[in-house]
Amino acid sequence: MLHYITWSFTECESGTYGRKCENRCDHCVNQTDCFHINGTCLEGCGTGYLGNECKTACRNGTYGHGCLQECGHCRNHRNCHHVNGSCLTGCDSGYRGDLCNLVCENGTYGQECNDTCGHCRGEENCYHTNGTCFSGCNPGYFGDLCKTECASGNYGEKCSSVCGNCFKGETCHHVNGSCLHGCSPGYQGVFCVEACENGTYGQDCNNTCGHCLEEGYCEHTNGTCFSGCLPGYHGDLCKIQCVAGYFGEHCSRVCGNCLKGDSCHHINGSCLHGCDPGYQLPFCKEECTKGRYGEHCSSTCGNCPDGNSCHHINGSCLQNLLSHENKMNSDSGSTTGLYVVISVLSFLLAIAVVVILFQKFTYTKNMMSWRQSASQTCSYYDPQNYGNRTVFEEMHQYSTMDYTKQDSDYQNTV
Repeated sequence: MLHYITWSFTECESGTYGRKCENRCDHCVNQTDCFHINGTCLEGCGTGYLGNECKTACRNGTYGHGCLQECGHCRNHRNCHHVNGSCLTGCDSGYRGDLCNLVCENGTYGQECNDTCGHCRGEENCYHTNGTCFSGCNPGYFGDLCKTECASGNYGEKCSSVCGNCFKGETCHHVNGSCLHGCSPGYQGVFCVEACENGTYGQDCNNTCGHCLEEGYCEHTNGTCFSGCLPGYHGDLCKIQCVAGYFGEHCSRVCGNCLKGDSCHHINGSCLHGCDPGYQLPFCKEECTKGRYGEHCSSTCGNCPDGNSCHHINGSCLQNLLSHENKMNSDSGSTTGLYVVISVLSFLLAIAVVVILFQKFTYTKNMMSWRQSASQTCSYYDPQNYGNRTVFEEMHQYSTMDYTKQDSDYQNTV
């Protein structure tokens, strides 16, 4: 008799599989059940997983359903979340959003798009990662980021233009070159590169040139006249009139005999209020014409001898004046001659006195020398030697006679 054994098999409960249903289904799509024997997901894997059993998370920079999507620009190139693609450590420079797949915008760049682009040409956006301006910088800036203003003294496109003559050497505006506080003396305009003109100079060209020889043209900064001054003026600026009593070019000419010592016109030398008596206008240097004298040369000379003219100032006859002057010169000559004679005699007398004194001094010196010699001779006298005595007596007699003779000559001389 045969006995049949009957086996009863029951499928694993939902979500499990395996011989004893000890394994759990993993990440099947829509959390569906897996095959109860080997755990294969019958409808595929859920988001972020792959493999027959859907136990392997996406890798190599992928995420999502079937691991077909690429991660964004996660910081330090790390993988994103395998399910939703979010960057767990944030974004690389230049990117934003949860998936770090959006570039910075609105003129921003860098980490978390926190940096602002520089002054890029045409206000273009800069490169979103490092801020570099693709087309260069706007005028007034330089550098890769176009954030650095032109150096002092330069401005404009590529900072290649040079500032003008700004006040006290200040730098100009780095973009347009304008001088913010005005120009240095001698310059004008927005950029302070135009020299003063039309006979002006100095701060804001507010000063007027002096009376320069080249009229209306002076040095635009300080007003100096290059070629000197017009007649009647002097000084570096040619603004000072000639001092009283002088006129003309270089103020070198002397005024004439203006009335009551008044100064003449500083340019042409004319006397503004007339002349002193005896001189004619306009310069009061010319004496009255013959036969005239006095104020305005309006008086007529009298009947001077021989028809001679009178003095141009007081009208006195010149012949009488000449006679008086000749007499004065004659008297002066006689007195001068007497003084000369007295001076010569005094000089000769002084010479005679000097000669006499010199002779007396010489005589006295000779006598002292002789007496000294005689004294030495007496000290060696030998009374036993007659010859020596005779010689001594003769010498004494001769010397006595010579002394008498010299004394007589001296008295005769005196």
